[in-house]
Amino acid sequence: MFLAAAGCAENRYFISREACDIANILNDRLISLILIYHNHIAHDEGPVPLFPWLHSTETCEHVFGELCKLVKDFCYLDFLYAMPKLCILFKSALLQHGADPHTCAEGYAHTWFDTKGVDYVALATYPMDAEIDKLL
Repeated sequence: MFLAAAGCAENRYFISREACDIANILNDRLISLILIYHNHIAHDEGPVPLFPWLHSTETCEHVFGELCKLVKDFCYLDFLYAMPKLCILFKSALLQHGADPHTCAEGYAHTWFDTKGVDYVALATYPMDAEIDKLL
């Protein structure tokens, strides 16, 4: 719409069709997450804040990465046997969750749960159903 209003050709200035499809999928999934949290996830104290960055494959990637350090070519049984070690590795990583990424030359700086400055009220405030319906 903006490109047409500005008199620009979409085939020259717009992102690729595939990138547009991916952006639409991501938007739909974010709206779905908002609907799920708004309508189905509640706590006795009120609405639960939505942290979209925790809904990703990053955790699985870290689990597989750490498991590959323990067992190069693992199977499901190796995974089950390695669970106690993996739990210890992740607990130690999460204890350092506020770590400064510039103090270490390698590895991950785990900041998933770094909540300094996070506005929980804003993350637990969801749009009304009518506003969501307009987006769909």
